[in-house]
Amino acid sequence: MQPSVSVTLVTGFLECGKTTAIKSILDRGFGDFTGKTILIDTEEEAFETYDPQVLLARNVKLVDLDGPFACTREWFEELNKKEAPDQVIIEWNGLANVRYLDQLKWPEGWQIVRQLTVFDASCFGIYFKNLKSNIRDMVQNTTIVLFNRTDPGTPGKGTPEDQKEWTDYIHHVNPRAAVVFS
Repeated sequence: MQPSVSVTLVTGFLECGKTTAIKSILDRGFGDFTGKTILIDTEEEAFETYDPQVLLARNVKLVDLDGPFACTREWFEELNKKEAPDQVIIEWNGLANVRYLDQLKWPEGWQIVRQLTVFDASCFGIYFKNLKSNIRDMVQNTTIVLFNRTDPGTPGKGTPEDQKEWTDYIHHVNPRAAVVFS
């Protein structure tokens, strides 16, 4: 059954490029923006911001939250009543477990239909050594993993060996995930 409200989840660590990825989707018009879209930003202050003209052109309303745990069933129910969105995009802080959303009871008809996980390859090597449980949480149900800012000439920042190790790990956790390096 097709969900009445499709939810796209964008996850990743702070300053990894989530906002930039969402801006690209909006700027280029990837996806269906014929209905009302709500973009929920659960990040604290970030360097990148959304262009109000692009949001207006795509019929997207930005909702800023003070952290991911403001997302509760009651909050989503109220948003659903007030805004009646056709789709929702959630920019999710990677240090907050995605399992929190998986366990959340969504409003009737809402469903996560895709997940994009963004990693900054220039510092992913450090995260890979120290935050594997966070990485596992983000990629276990993801559709696409995007590694940006790769430096194929610097070990730990996206060399071919790094790319193979990281891809093998992601496919061990989630064999269905597409992995892209840019």
